[in-house]
Amino acid sequence: MGKTGLIASTVLLAAALPLTAQSATSYEAELQPVNSKVTDGKAAGKVSFERTGNQLQITVTTKGLEPKLMHLQHLHGSRDGMEARCTPESGDANDDEFVDLIETHRYSGVTLIPLHDDPPSLEIKTDTYPTSDADGAYTYEQTVDWDELSEAVADEYDLDDLDLDRMVVYVHGVPDDFELPDSVASLPGVPAQVTLPIACAELEASEE
Repeated sequence: MGKTGLIASTVLLAAALPLTAQSATSYEAELQPVNSKVTDGKAAGKVSFERTGNQLQITVTTKGLEPKLMHLQHLHGSRDGMEARCTPESGDANDDEFVDLIETHRYSGVTLIPLHDDPPSLEIKTDTYPTSDADGAYTYEQTVDWDELSEAVADEYDLDDLDLDRMVVYVHGVPDDFELPDSVASLPGVPAQVTLPIACAELEASEE
């Protein structure tokens, strides 16, 4: 076989490889408690984003949360290039003993991508987030189209690069009757109990 034929055969073979044989990039992290006194420091779990070709498989497993409660979960990040990190307990700027959603902005940027039944929609307010079971645990799994998600983020936030390892994942939520001081801030029209951060994970990429 000549050189031209060898090159052509190689190209055809690469195109014929199944998706699982293509190179993958994984983004993984451990969930750590935020506002640890709310969950007695038990909030924990794992986060995994595995991109293979144009598919992104998202998996979030949690435990130690409030049982039988829908928990908002999102990717947070910056629109100006700042690398996001989880907010430390010292991030409680107004000394009310709670790190609220607004106080996370300094460290983590803003809410960018919701992790519910349709992440590329970027719809934040919805009732399709995961609900914890009677033991305060849940497993969330969703596969999304990478190009669709990237285009949605570019259009909505003017971000050309969907750089997951510069983002963090937050899990939110305590019961409606959980008493919080008025100083605990939230989004307009959304109770602070819904958006209170209870766990966070800092993503890191690894080539496979």
